[in-house]
Parts: sequence; C-alpha cells; structure tokens
Amino acid sequence: MGCGVVSGSQGGEVRCIERERLALLNFKQGLIDRNDNLSSWGGQEHNCCTWKGVSCNENTSHVIGLQLPGYQLRGNISPALFDLSTSLVSVDLSDNQLDGLIPDALGSFSFLEYLDLSGNRLEGGFPESLSDLSRLYFLDLSHNQLTGLVPELRGLISLRELLYITIS
Repeated sequence: MGCGVVSGSQGGEVRCIERERLALLNFKQGLIDRNDNLSSWGGQEHNCCTWKGVSCNENTSHVIGLQLPGYQLRGNISPALFDLSTSLVSVDLSDNQLDGLIPDALGSFSFLEYLDLSGNRLEGGFPESLSDLSRLYFLDLSHNQLTGLVPELRGLISLRELLYITIS
C-alpha cells in the first residue's frame, strides 16, 4: 500500500481518529454478526486501530484498511462506511452474506486501491461511480447477483496499475 500500517501495538500506540471510530461503529450497527467476529469493536477498547480487521496509517492515524473476509456478516453496506471515504485504501468484505445494492457513493473513495466484494448476495446494477476510482488496481465483484450492463468503466480501463478485475 505504500504507507505504514499498524493493527495496534503497545507503547507508541497509534490512536484512531474519533470520527472514523464512530463511522466504524455505525457500520457495525448495520450488520448482523452472529459469530461475534466484530466483538473487539467498541466496548472497553476505544482505539479502533486495534480492532479486528481494521488497519490504520501509523503516521496519520487514519483508518486505511477494512479486512473482513469470510466473517459471515449479514446486512447491507451501510452508508456509515462512506464517512471513511477520504482515508480507506483497502476494503475486503468478500465471502460474507451482504445483500442489497452496491452503493453509488462507492465512487467517493478517492484513495481506494483494493476492493473485494466477491462472494456476497449483492444485487442490482453496477454503479457507474466505479469509474471514479482512479487509484484502483484490484476489483472483484464476482459471485454476487449483479444484473444489467456493466457501465463503461473509462476511469478503470485507462489505469496502468489495474492488475485484476473480475465482475462475473
């Protein structure tokens, strides 16, 4: 990713930004987590940089990664996630049981490089805003229930860095 990442440490511990901590808690609130995979989120631990599946930049303390593959999470992709649109670099929500539409606001993630929403129950069309993700090098939307035409992804097709795209 090109930046220092920390998942939590003692001593010179990176502390997450309060606004981003609240965004993550709101995102969690919109999910059904029957296996308590997100039990470290909230509660006694206020530093979201130490939460399972969350990565923070060690210099800026911004949340830059959300890695929750195979957690068996149910629900929709909450709009609360978009409060992290100026910091997230990597999002992996693959192999869960997320449903609903892929939000059009996804295109507002200006620094997003890696997006994996494969293996869910997402439906509807492909948001045209995907073409706004100009830094993206990995995109996997496969194994969902997406329908309709794939929009012209001019922004993605012109990227020299795009290494992987699957939308089947």
